[in-house]
Amino acid sequence: MRVKVVPILFILASCCVVFSQPANVVKRCLFGSSSAQTKKKVFVIGDSISIQYGPFLKNFIAGKFDYNRKRDNGEAMQDLNKPVGANGGDSRMVVEYLKSLQKDKNFKPDILLVNCGLHDIKTDRKTGEKAIELDEYKANLKEIFELAEKMKLKLVWITSTPVNQEIHNTKNVGFFATRKIQMPITKRPKVIL
Repeated sequence: MRVKVVPILFILASCCVVFSQPANVVKRCLFGSSSAQTKKKVFVIGDSISIQYGPFLKNFIAGKFDYNRKRDNGEAMQDLNKPVGANGGDSRMVVEYLKSLQKDKNFKPDILLVNCGLHDIKTDRKTGEKAIELDEYKANLKEIFELAEKMKLKLVWITSTPVNQEIHNTKNVGFFATRKIQMPITKRPKVIL
C-alpha cells in the first residue's frame, strides 16, 4: 500500500497558493497525474480542520479531480469539541465510518484523504484519561491503512494540526500533548513518507 503523509500546513498553504511552484506541479505531487477523461475522485474524512480547508482544496483540485467528503447539514460546526456529522472525530470514529463505507457499493473514490488525532488526545482534566489511549490510536491508524488498502484506495494521510496549548486549553478541553507516533506507524513496507 502506498500512503502519502502530508502535513496539514502543506495542504493549507497549497490551497492558498503560497507555493512558488505552479499549481499543476503541486497537484501532481499530491495526487499524481490525471487526465480530463479519467477524472479521479477524492474523498475527505477528517476532523473540523478538514471542514475548514475543504472548500479551498475543492477549488484547488477543480477541473482535474472530483471532490467529496463526509457531510452533514451544519451540525459539525455548532460545537467542534463534539464531533458529529462532517466532523470525522477521533480515530475510532474514522475506523467505524470507513467500515460503513466499505459496505457501500456506490463508494468508489480513487483517493482518500484522512486526518484524525486531535479528538484522540483530548484529556479529561480530572482523571488525566485520554479520549483514545495511545495503543488504541496506533491500532486504529493501522486499521485505517488496512481498510484503505482493502478498498483499493490511494491513501493520503494528513498529519494532525499543531496544538497550541494556550489556545486549546482555554476551552476547558484538555489537549496537553501531541502524539508523535503518526510517522513511525507509517514506516512499513510499501509506504511513502
